[in-house]
Amino acid sequence: MTPTDAAPPLSREDSGTASEGPFGVIDIGSNSIRLVIFASASRSPAYMFNEKVLCGLGRGLQETGVLNPEGKESALINLRRFAAVARGMGVTRPTVAATAAVRDAADGRDFAARMEAETGLIPRIVSGPEEGRLSALGVLMGAPDAEGVAADLGGASLELISISGGEVGEGWTGPLGPLRLEALKLKPSALDDWIDERLKTAPQLPLISGKTIYCVGGAWRALARIDMTRRAYPLHVLHEYEMSPEQALDTALWAAKQPPAALKPLVDSSSMRLATVPYAARVMSRLIALGKPARLRVSATGLREGLLFETLSEEERRRDPLLESAAAIARDTARFPAFGDELGDWLAPLYPNLAPRLLRAAARLSDTAWRAHPDYRAEACFELMTRPDVNGASHQERAFLTLTLLHRHKGGNGRLAMLRGLLPAEAAAEAETLGKGMRLGAVLAASTPGVLPLCPVDPHPDGERLRLRLAPACAGLRGEAVEKRLSTLASAFKRKPFLEVFES
Repeated sequence: MTPTDAAPPLSREDSGTASEGPFGVIDIGSNSIRLVIFASASRSPAYMFNEKVLCGLGRGLQETGVLNPEGKESALINLRRFAAVARGMGVTRPTVAATAAVRDAADGRDFAARMEAETGLIPRIVSGPEEGRLSALGVLMGAPDAEGVAADLGGASLELISISGGEVGEGWTGPLGPLRLEALKLKPSALDDWIDERLKTAPQLPLISGKTIYCVGGAWRALARIDMTRRAYPLHVLHEYEMSPEQALDTALWAAKQPPAALKPLVDSSSMRLATVPYAARVMSRLIALGKPARLRVSATGLREGLLFETLSEEERRRDPLLESAAAIARDTARFPAFGDELGDWLAPLYPNLAPRLLRAAARLSDTAWRAHPDYRAEACFELMTRPDVNGASHQERAFLTLTLLHRHKGGNGRLAMLRGLLPAEAAAEAETLGKGMRLGAVLAASTPGVLPLCPVDPHPDGERLRLRLAPACAGLRGEAVEKRLSTLASAFKRKPFLEVFES
């Protein structure tokens, strides 16, 4: 098979990976190559394996027109390893995408053919617009409500793609990757002018005004991590990390002037990655100045997730990734996964103004820390909500869910103060109340399904009491623990507790 940039997307059958089995992706970029194996091709898959190697295939491409010789050998050694690892994990034919360096180099197709011969991997050489489309699909994988422009900065190129209403629009690609900028050897002011000339040709540039830039790519993730460190930001989750234009510009202009050694204490990245950060910072600063966005958000999902997303059916794409994540985590860790949805339905009358997706997600996650020692369950919940497996949640939503789970387990005092700073006081108070409601439901039913539908809880019509009614079949579940937690929850609602056994 001859590598081609016109190759159609691989289906699940083509990739040798069923939707219920692991799904492997190899991304061959200008600076790095990476293998990601997802647990399945689903709306919110877990990351089973993730390994990156900085080979620098595109280093020197601007001057020589060919791939870096040392980078090619390093890439082939590691691609053989990737192929072996993928086979060992049950992925017989991972999806392989080669981007700017391989498509632009004079010897790119020869390298792709050699890769196939030596590793058995069949690369799909993607065009610039196709790379942008896949990156934008990856943004939608992690943020289905994305509105604005995805900006994917790789080692050799920048792609800008409009996103609106769950659909990917037209894309533009330009030679603005850090490796290419570095090769120009221009002074800062001249480099800014050079970047501006290219950005001004992008049809997507006017679409940025007043909208969101979704930042995709390792160099921009490193910049965001630097910004987090400079601000002492409490939640170390890159996905959906948001910066105002002023804040991002301040960090970008500062980072653009720093040598790699000065950046090292702020971000855990390799020297090769840190060397690209000042150039990425210059591109960011010019994109902000010319595009005038309302905000910038980091997308930890990009081309690799986009390759998975394009295999999903339309029905799967429409699913809420947060709820899918919560359901998958519950299936793996809860004692009785079905209990979560019953808990969400049971609590709904008490929280009419809370977004149903947040209530259901919290309920599904309510019993996921049971294996931990009671003293560490709150910490386990905090770690859960900082994992990349949880998609589709803004930082405020993550903070809300984490606070809810901490109150569910009545712990994590140090974390509580930290997270409250990310939420309005009213939302933090509602998270506390919801956590107390989950505690009551969990103790009443011992987190087993079938009980809560028989024991409704709701505000009493008298406006003064919180009412819990037990069906006769559940009368024996009444006890000190239930009454204590009902009293605590009623107090949070500024009501008195009322428990009764009703006739069926």
